[in-house]
Amino acid sequence: MKRTIIYVALLLAVLSVNAQPDIRVKLDSNNITIGDQVRLTISFPPSADGAVWVMPTPDSFEQTGVEVVDFKLDTTFSQSGDIVSFDNSYIITSFEPGIDTISNLVAHCLLPNGLAEEMVLDTLYLTVNDVDVDTSLAIKDIAGVVSVPYTFRDFLPWILVVLVVAVVVFLVIYLYKRIKNKEPIIPAPKPVVLDPEDKALQDLEHLRVAGLWKKGMVKEYHTQLTDILRSYMENKLRICAIEMTSDQILDSYSEKTNMPDGTMEKLQSILRTADMVKFAKSEPMPNEHERSMNYAISFVQETANRLKELALAASKKTDITTNNNG
Repeated sequence: MKRTIIYVALLLAVLSVNAQPDIRVKLDSNNITIGDQVRLTISFPPSADGAVWVMPTPDSFEQTGVEVVDFKLDTTFSQSGDIVSFDNSYIITSFEPGIDTISNLVAHCLLPNGLAEEMVLDTLYLTVNDVDVDTSLAIKDIAGVVSVPYTFRDFLPWILVVLVVAVVVFLVIYLYKRIKNKEPIIPAPKPVVLDPEDKALQDLEHLRVAGLWKKGMVKEYHTQLTDILRSYMENKLRICAIEMTSDQILDSYSEKTNMPDGTMEKLQSILRTADMVKFAKSEPMPNEHERSMNYAISFVQETANRLKELALAASKKTDITTNNNG
């Protein structure tokens, strides 16, 4: 009996190790001066068993002694278009000299069977150096008046006056022409257009950080989540999802036979949960809110990557056909 228990424990340990991906946590530098910034990167490969890994948000760093200045999500592709890794990039800084221990960062894993697991990431240490001040030097007396030749700084005020006058004259002429031609005073800048998948992932991250369901705004949370997916499918998958019901969306998506396995089930789970909240006034469990968010991120990433693979394959096929015809 004792030997059987040992075998079962070893088997569970092996399965647990195999379930965890190769998550790499690194700092570009372990040594900075107070106030400087350094990049912390958490990278992990795509899961082959359909599990969805969610890395720590910037809020997770509040207890580590460092501050997150910027955060973004990246995906690294190979030359053939395959995903090599997902990269979470954090720009961090610290304003207290000493050694900051970056620990207790947790990655969450959502398994295909609906269960959730956690993985504590490796601990990092960041040495923050204070600005050196030489206190050994003696305090010197104030020096006497010294005559110095004229320098560029002496003429700088006059140069600035000339520049200001020139700018004023330019502005008067510019405004006169704009008003005369009935043109806007300040041309509107061209908006930055993101790819549908980048915009969807960005909007999902903002929704996650907002934590609406934690504030009791459950209906608003699921409505915004499904609206983000509807807009993504409208612009990327060419499904008129904005004006469709959930059943119509699922029917249209099921006709796309080239989509990755499992994405249909994730989309169905997201829409069904949202419909129960909006129309049946259901109150999902906390893990169901997080599951819908994780499913949405996975749905966007997997479908977008599949479309890239199909486009790459079509491009190679076109090149081969062109070469044969030539």
